[in-house]
Amino acid sequence: AFSDTEVLISVSQAASRARFDGLSDLGLMVVRLDPTQPHDMSRATLVVSAPCKLESTNQCQTWLDGGGGGGGGAGGRRRYLVVATGFNHFASGATRPFTVALFSSHPLVLQRVSVPVDGVRALLKLYVSDPTASTVTQWHGVTFTQRKDGHQLLYHIDNTRQDAACEVTLSFSRFVNMVSSRGALDAMTIVDSVPAGHSQFMCALTPVAEQFGYEFSTTYSMKPRLFGFGGSDMHVPPIAPDSMHSPYPLRWR
Repeated sequence: AFSDTEVLISVSQAASRARFDGLSDLGLMVVRLDPTQPHDMSRATLVVSAPCKLESTNQCQTWLDGGGGGGGGAGGRRRYLVVATGFNHFASGATRPFTVALFSSHPLVLQRVSVPVDGVRALLKLYVSDPTASTVTQWHGVTFTQRKDGHQLLYHIDNTRQDAACEVTLSFSRFVNMVSSRGALDAMTIVDSVPAGHSQFMCALTPVAEQFGYEFSTTYSMKPRLFGFGGSDMHVPPIAPDSMHSPYPLRWR
């Protein structure tokens, strides 16, 4: 176990968003991993998150409990994950390099890890659901969460119903100098049918570049969609299978 310590975490990226391979909308969060199942991101808990920025660097400061009291599992050890939440809209399929720096008054052991797509979905849910930055709407067993802070707007859905899918529609009356993680929004509408007992990260919306100015105006609606009437797999725009936007089974701890 490491000693309890305060840390300053800085994440940096290269390039300029004025180019089509430019800056990601860079967010940042720290989660604490479950000591018994550290590779299961659905069991992680949020420590802190930083608002998205269209800048080369984002930072956050927090306190890390080293688990010296023995509450962190085997040996009292605690493990944390630092996550950069950039959506690289302009370079589809490309890997975005980041530089991470941690400043701490006590030694820390760092390790680079890869997170599979199911872990990415669980981490996105934690980021969107940060109670300090999110707004939650509940409707007949469906939880619709939106996070708006910095220069980013994100949407997530939990459908706890067992008898029906839930159809959620996002409509945009204004969408100027913005990009979406769902690709081009030709109809200015996103529609997803989330199966019973499933969650879905619906989309992330961010400006092309802050200095250009941007505008958006959205409304949303929800309605039940019984399996016997139209199915439960409608997505507009279409989503790739097993992607960060794919519906996934709800996990109850």
